[in-house]
Amino acid sequence: MFNRFIIYSFAYASLVFAASIPRHTAQQPLLLPDHQAGGFKSNNIHVMLAFIESGSKMQKLAEIPLNTRIVAGKLLCRWGWSFQPRARLGQAPCLSLGLNIPNRLSAIKIAMAVTVEDRSISLERLDKIMCRITPKTDAKEKEAMKGEGELDELPWFMLRDGTVELEDSSSEWFLRGRAIQSFECR
Repeated sequence: MFNRFIIYSFAYASLVFAASIPRHTAQQPLLLPDHQAGGFKSNNIHVMLAFIESGSKMQKLAEIPLNTRIVAGKLLCRWGWSFQPRARLGQAPCLSLGLNIPNRLSAIKIAMAVTVEDRSISLERLDKIMCRITPKTDAKEKEAMKGEGELDELPWFMLRDGTVELEDSSSEWFLRGRAIQSFECR
């Protein structure tokens, strides 16, 4: 009789413990729907470009907003979440992004992309981002390019292109000694 009492008590306790375990019918996604791959609005994304200045071996990072053309050599400021070139020192203080993107580079690549909340973008979305460098050209070069039918802009580069060599004559992104006028990512 005592053995039967222990067995029934054990069975009853097991039933009580099993009933207290929460049952979930389906797994819940870890991210909210607007934060899933490709769900970010493009005006909330900033591209991190890793670059090496001409004559240097040190790699630096610069953050530029998506779908905005950035002039090389201008200090970028963050006003709230919008980016604007800082024109004069007499303007109100701004949250500087740390550096300006120089107009003479030897190499550049897309390092990553983040949202304004500093969340990283999925690899699928990052793989679709393209960036372009527009070189500076003077009037003589523009006339010569028009006569030869060449374009003033270099091809777009993507994450899969890796490091883009700008001073290598065999590279399709060869700058031919010209300075950079602007950067743009979309």
